[in-house]
Amino acid sequence: MKKITTFMICTFVLWSSLFCYAQTITHVDVANENPISSESNNETETALDYCLLPEDPFPTENVRALDEINIPDEADAYPWISEDGLRLYFTQDQSFFMAERPDDESLFETPQLLSFNSSVFDNISLWLTQDELKVYFITRESNAGMGTSLFVAERVSMDEDFGAPQQIQLLGDLNGFFSSPSLTINEEELYLYNASTSSGNRILVFSKTGDFEYTQNDVLEIPIGSGCTPAPGRLAKSDLAFFIPLETFAGGFSVQNIVYYERDAVGEPFSPSMSIENTSYNDPSFFNIQPHVTNNMEYSVFVRSNENNWNNNDLYIAKLIPTSTSLLEPGEQGIVNAYPNPTLGIVNFDLPEGIKSSQPLVRFYTPSGKLVAQVNLSSKSNIDLNNYKLPSGVYYYEIVSESGNPIPGKIVLR
Repeated sequence: MKKITTFMICTFVLWSSLFCYAQTITHVDVANENPISSESNNETETALDYCLLPEDPFPTENVRALDEINIPDEADAYPWISEDGLRLYFTQDQSFFMAERPDDESLFETPQLLSFNSSVFDNISLWLTQDELKVYFITRESNAGMGTSLFVAERVSMDEDFGAPQQIQLLGDLNGFFSSPSLTINEEELYLYNASTSSGNRILVFSKTGDFEYTQNDVLEIPIGSGCTPAPGRLAKSDLAFFIPLETFAGGFSVQNIVYYERDAVGEPFSPSMSIENTSYNDPSFFNIQPHVTNNMEYSVFVRSNENNWNNNDLYIAKLIPTSTSLLEPGEQGIVNAYPNPTLGIVNFDLPEGIKSSQPLVRFYTPSGKLVAQVNLSSKSNIDLNNYKLPSGVYYYEIVSESGNPIPGKIVLR
């Protein structure tokens, strides 16, 4: 990838700040909407150090650049991958493409231009339903910066082209630039990245109010430390997780790393965000942006850029490894019921008699694996986490007993 240095000089008067912001969006930074530093990002400190987020090891394997697709000095951006990891949809040079491969060990074949591309506007970002029969996508008036629109197109089968696009009407007090659409599986809830001079960078939440109409009714809460701003993100894990890059300025450098939020059910609030402490995924030498993670939590595609510059974007792919100390924990909590969850401190455990009589011990860990609390459940059925002076966040527990294998679970402490 050719390294490009971009100098941006803005005065502190209001009109100059607005001009600099618009120039960032319209000239080189459509996919990477935030102002950029004039220096390359080669520090080892990350935005996550400054935002003080809990950690998830988030293990991966086979992380690699999609060199068979990436074009040097062209915008390779906003990837979306199928559940089986065999079909990749993405943006390249303001057009939408799809590439296939026979299995997840093979390279992707030559990309094919998709039928619904606009020949008049820039094609920015897309999202597909899980069956890949419907696509939602954002277009932008060429060089207009803020003039973005949302469309949807459908097809009858995977063997056919998509039909004519239909514009989606977005209702609400809306302005600025939009990108990175993602929808719940039932398509009743829409998430859009929004950047505007009046409201800053945020994720807007819309509810479906008509056949081709969504109304904005919320803003995704970003419960993080000061100095961090969101970039384009997407839903994952069957609507129960939201992956998003957070940007901060550290030591004169702009840094973006991917984090995630979780919730127990659609319609409930997301828990505080978790940092991904895996440098194979969040490489500190790059801006790590525009993630998509499959609902089955098996694959992730994302973008890296060495200067947060649209023409420096390259696509990457990773295979995710399930563990018991990560968002990727296998299985369910099984026969153990832990409640309330989220909790203000006290966690009750309902255990089968076979486990109760087997000297059960519950241990609580931070996402990085540090033991922070434990209690014997043979004499009591709950634990008060407030006694351990733990900060709010996500904690993983493990119930061990003489009756069998450890039983994992997760609790959100507020």
